[in-house]
Amino acid sequence: MNIIDAIILGIVQGLTEFIPVSSTAHLVFASRWTNIYNGNPEQITATIAVIQLGTLAAVLIYFAFDIWSISIAFIRDHWALITRKRGRRTYSGTEGVRPIWLSQEAWLGWLVIIGSIPIGVLGLVFKKYIEGKETKNLWTIATMMVVIALALSFAEWVGKQRKDIRHLGITDALAVGFTQVLALIPGASRSGSTIMGSACWGKA
Repeated sequence: MNIIDAIILGIVQGLTEFIPVSSTAHLVFASRWTNIYNGNPEQITATIAVIQLGTLAAVLIYFAFDIWSISIAFIRDHWALITRKRGRRTYSGTEGVRPIWLSQEAWLGWLVIIGSIPIGVLGLVFKKYIEGKETKNLWTIATMMVVIALALSFAEWVGKQRKDIRHLGITDALAVGFTQVLALIPGASRSGSTIMGSACWGKA
């Protein structure tokens, strides 16, 4: 891969990462077009992962304040529990069940952790398949793009209600987490899968 190829892949990644289409799928398309694929699926998987670090860094910078607030609240509330400055009680009601000693920011931190478990576990279990040639097959990618497009259309139709962030619970986090598993297959967008799962499950 030369500098021109790298620039092309970077542009494709930048244009597709922040909209609900699969950036990985488009990178696979671009890798075929630039002829850097070269029949080595593991190599292109590694290349895509490195390219996506750039957009990951951009996301971390953009949401730095929110990430900082959630992290501080998470540490503060759990430290208060350890030092017994707060009692450990839960309540149930219209907002679901959550530890009353957790602030909304700390609770959101737990939901992010819980929601990341499905894709983390299944990603490790199916690591070889994900890195293999099956997920670089253009028919597989095209099929997943059509499936996600139809699923997003369905989500747009059913997702009429609105759920405030304070109403989110563990089941919501797991629902979103399991729909994100689809993004392990190129052609399925993670953001698109998240939107779909949120709308279909919680009607967010």
